[in-house]
Amino acid sequence: MARQRLQAVLVHDRLSLSPALLEDLKEDILDVIARRVDIDRAASAFQLSTDGGRTALVASVPIRGLRRGRR
Repeated sequence: MARQRLQAVLVHDRLSLSPALLEDLKEDILDVIARRVDIDRAASAFQLSTDGGRTALVASVPIRGLRRGRR
């Protein structure tokens, strides 16, 4: 757990992402997903991951179901 937190901090620093910007990104992503499906925002989790010199924002967003009347 501590190792994951340290990796996230290091990635954060390398990308120069402020906590406010990361929070805005999370909210924007959740808003877009919520347009199409019913999600559990409180149980959603985001983390920065690095693999082979590439950084990814990894999202886990529980989906409760489809929204009715939408395509």
